[in-house]
Amino acid sequence: MKIYSVTEVLGKYFDWSKIPDQILAQACSRGSIVHSACAARALGGYVGRVPELYSGYLHSFDQWFEANVVETVLCEHRITCNALCFTGRLDFVFRLYSGELALVDIKTPAALGGSWGCQLAAYDYLLKLEGITVDCMLSLRLKLRGGAALGQRYEGNRANHLNVFKSALNAHRNLMP
Repeated sequence: MKIYSVTEVLGKYFDWSKIPDQILAQACSRGSIVHSACAARALGGYVGRVPELYSGYLHSFDQWFEANVVETVLCEHRITCNALCFTGRLDFVFRLYSGELALVDIKTPAALGGSWGCQLAAYDYLLKLEGITVDCMLSLRLKLRGGAALGQRYEGNRANHLNVFKSALNAHRNLMP
């Protein structure tokens, strides 16, 4: 059976047709560059040259990271669930100064995404397959101009978010040609 990615499954529930191809390509490029730079920073490695256009996002991440993170536990980690035939590449698991173990997914859009809770719940499910239980899940929206990142916690409704993801996965698996 084919293995589907979390983002492939949930991507069907966003109307990409309203975004011009050039803007969408820029957003994909931005996401890749920002994710790579943040991963390097979280691992204490060399970040390299970040295009000026995206440097604010990295500054936004740096501020949040310095204020909140004790330790990077996992970074850009892929996990596959063969039983349910899906895979995901989560951004980070951090140990926070609060003592919490946090699953963190960085985002560059200004607005909250409707599927982000489901995405994090799917990653949380995958982490449990590896024996890792996180205390909290959050999307971290980085700011273009380097301002304070906005963390959105997804608490109390993990089971609902996971059920929605599993429903989307089942529909995707059974309705795709």
